[in-house]
Amino acid sequence: MLRKLIIGALFAVAVQGPVHAATQGKQQSEDMTNEGLQLMSAGQMKAAYDKFAQAAKADPVSSYPLGAMATLYLFLATNPSVSAQDRESARDAAAAAAKQALALNVQDSLAQEVLRRLDGGAERPIYQPKNNAGELVAQGEALFGKKDYTGALVYYQQATVADPLYADAWVFAGDCHYSLRQWAQAETYFRKAAEIDPLHMQALRFLSDALKEQQKWPELELALAGAIGANPDQQSSWQRMAQFQEHHGVPMTKLDLKIKARGGTGADGKPKIDIQPRAKDAPPAPQDDTFWFGLAMAQAAGALRQAQPGATVSAFEAELAAWTQAMKMLDEMEAKGPLQLQDKAVLAMRKLAADGQLAPALLLLQFKPAYRPDLEAWKTAHPQGVRQFVNTAHVMP
Repeated sequence: MLRKLIIGALFAVAVQGPVHAATQGKQQSEDMTNEGLQLMSAGQMKAAYDKFAQAAKADPVSSYPLGAMATLYLFLATNPSVSAQDRESARDAAAAAAKQALALNVQDSLAQEVLRRLDGGAERPIYQPKNNAGELVAQGEALFGKKDYTGALVYYQQATVADPLYADAWVFAGDCHYSLRQWAQAETYFRKAAEIDPLHMQALRFLSDALKEQQKWPELELALAGAIGANPDQQSSWQRMAQFQEHHGVPMTKLDLKIKARGGTGADGKPKIDIQPRAKDAPPAPQDDTFWFGLAMAQAAGALRQAQPGATVSAFEAELAAWTQAMKMLDEMEAKGPLQLQDKAVLAMRKLAADGQLAPALLLLQFKPAYRPDLEAWKTAHPQGVRQFVNTAHVMP
C-alpha cells in the first residue's frame, strides 16, 4: 500500500485521510507529484501545475500526476475568486484529466473523487481533532513521508489516545502497519476507524485490502458491501467487489447507464427537459427516444411536486416514481408489439425492476448525495441488502 502524501488544503478538495493505489509509476514521477501537492496546499498553483506536468512526462503510464492535475483544476473550478468563465474551463479540464488518469489506472482514487465531486458529490465536513491529536498526526505524517513507518506509528498511536474519536489517526496507524506488512494489526486499526466513522471512505477500503491480504474471504465480502453501502458513488469500492466476485467465479457486469434526457424545473420554476443530442452516426432508436423523453417528463412532474409548499416527497422518492412510471410505459409499449430498445443499460434496469430491485438499483447504481436519508433508511430495513443486491444482480455502475 503506497500512500500519496496529501496535506493541508488538499484535504478539503480531494480526499480525506491517506490514499493508496495499485501502482504509482516511477519513483521520480511520484516524488515530483508529491512535491506538486505540497505546493498546491501552499497555494502555489502554477508551481504545482509545472510539477505535475513534469511528473507526467517522467512517467507517461502513471495515473498519479494526472489525478493530481485533475485535483488542481477542481480546486480552481470551485474557487469563488476565479471568474465564472475560467471556472467552467477548469471544470472541463478537471474532467478531462481525471478521465485520462482513469484510462491508465481505473482505481486512481484522486481521479475518481474529482469526477464524483464534478457530478455533484458533496464534500464531507472535516473532523476537527481535539487536544494535541492534530499536531501528533502532523509529526507522524512527516515521518511517513520519509517511509519511517515505525516512527510514524508512534505519533499516530499517541494521537488516538489524545483523541479516541479521531478516525483519521486510526487509519494512519493502520496504514503504517499495512506498509510494514502487519496485516492483522492493520485490520484492527481500520476496523476501529470504520466504527468511529461508518462513512469513512479510506477506512472501509483499506480494511478490505487488509482482509484480502489475509485471505479472509467472508469478512472481505462484508467489508466490501459495507464500503459500497457507505459511499455507493465510489467506483473503487465497486471495482474491489468486482475483483472479489471474479476471484470467486461470479463476474459482474458494468451497467454504464448514459443519461440521454433529464427533467426538472428551471430557474423560473417551470418544467424543464434537457435532451442529449444523438450522435450523427448513431442509428435511429425511436423506442429509446420515447423512453428517455417519458422518463424526463416524469422527472419534471416529480420536481414540480417537490417544489409545492409543504411537499414531503424526497428526491429519491421522486426519482423512483419517475422510473417506475417509465418502466410502466415500456410495459405498455411491449403490449402493442415487440420492444426494440437498443440501450442495453435500460434493458438491464428493466430486468432489475421486474425482479423488484428498482429501488436498490437507483440507490446503489445511480446514487446522489440527496438520496442519503433514503439510503440509510433502506440499509436499516435491509441490513444485508447491499450484499444481496450484488449477489443477485451481479451488476455495478
